[in-house]
Amino acid sequence: MRREEIRAELGRDPEGVIDLVVSLLAEVEELKRRLGQDSSNSSRPPSSDPPQTPKRSGRKGSGRKPGGQPGHEGHRRRMVSKPDATVEHPPESCGGCGGDLAGGEPVGEPVSHQVWELPAVVCLVTEHRRLRRRCGGCGKVTLAEVPPGVPAGAFGPNLCATVIGLCAHMSREQVALFVSDNFGCAMSAATVEAICKRASGALAGTYDELADTVRSEPLVHADETGWLWPSQRRWAWLASTDQIAVYRLTDTRAARVAKELLGEDFAGMLISDRYGGYAWLSPAQRQACWAHLLRDFQALADRGGRVARLGRALKKTAGEILERHGEHLAAGRLVAWHEPGLVDLHHRLMDQLEQGSRMRDDKTSRFCGGLLDLWPALWNFTETPGLDATNNRAERALRFAVLLRKRSGGTRTDHGDRHIERLLTVRETCRLQNRSLHDYLLTAITAALHGKQAPSLLPAGP
Repeated sequence: MRREEIRAELGRDPEGVIDLVVSLLAEVEELKRRLGQDSSNSSRPPSSDPPQTPKRSGRKGSGRKPGGQPGHEGHRRRMVSKPDATVEHPPESCGGCGGDLAGGEPVGEPVSHQVWELPAVVCLVTEHRRLRRRCGGCGKVTLAEVPPGVPAGAFGPNLCATVIGLCAHMSREQVALFVSDNFGCAMSAATVEAICKRASGALAGTYDELADTVRSEPLVHADETGWLWPSQRRWAWLASTDQIAVYRLTDTRAARVAKELLGEDFAGMLISDRYGGYAWLSPAQRQACWAHLLRDFQALADRGGRVARLGRALKKTAGEILERHGEHLAAGRLVAWHEPGLVDLHHRLMDQLEQGSRMRDDKTSRFCGGLLDLWPALWNFTETPGLDATNNRAERALRFAVLLRKRSGGTRTDHGDRHIERLLTVRETCRLQNRSLHDYLLTAITAALHGKQAPSLLPAGP
């Protein structure tokens, strides 16, 4: 619209022009807000930040140089007590006169250092010959069956376990190339997919057992992120504890998936962000992630005027709350919000949010009002032992799924979804329990070859 047109329109409909200007200003402010988003004021990962993004962690620098500090005890690799081989290296000539030391007298203890090396890894090929025998009684010729434990395909359980473990880090094509280059076993991406499909069946019982168990856990972290299908947007969900992680790939981000993952009768405490898919749980049963809150407060602080002042005040109060809570935990005690250690900060935060809910800026008003509606969910971590104030546990676990999505390009079929669910679940659960993923995969695949269930991954009792 040109200036002349604006002047003419202003004469005919001044209120309409004012509404248009207000609308355009709001749109410009929203676009500027989005342009200024980074990992400190939104849910974007740090890897998406451009190089010029300023560091705004809120932590005060110590002034020390990076790396080990003076007096720090270094960590060294421990010597093994029984090495696989020992090689002695006597000196050949004297370091003083240069004389021959072939018959010299041994003195003192040897100086040892150990070298770790991989053996030459080449696949062993075993040929299983099924023989035929004719019955002396009826004359029928019988062919021997494949004995239990012998794969019907061309690959043994150890190689299959290695392939599955690599699939947690590489695409099918990359795994096939790695196996061919390093183990001398020619393999295609289609072969890798077939191995994954068979292993997925071996892990089905383990996945179902973990999924059932997580629904009855007292403290559960949950999160979700995007997933890729051909021409589709899908979702990867996660529910985890300190020793169990369960992933779920779906075609929706609806609340019904959260109910299926956690169970509609979930009785524990959920730590998550403030996504509406978890709103079917009461605030008394939820813990809102304070890491998300700090980023949201920073987003307010990055705007102008009264909103920015409110954002800075909210972030300062939140930082003091978390600092005070950390001091209490370090001292071995849990202080509730209504006790002297936190009650003043509790009241200050409520006053600030009530102030924000009355602002004319609709976005800020809705944000502050929403936090007041969830008020108990902000403070449950101060009254429940073991309840984290942040959802960092789930975010870290889900980050691995994001990296796998980027490396592999997502999935294309439902059975591909089931395999990724089970692989991610077993991998993260093994990591949480300090178990070897390869050893578990080998045990599970071997059990399937004998017609048995894979061993349980449930944590051992106290």
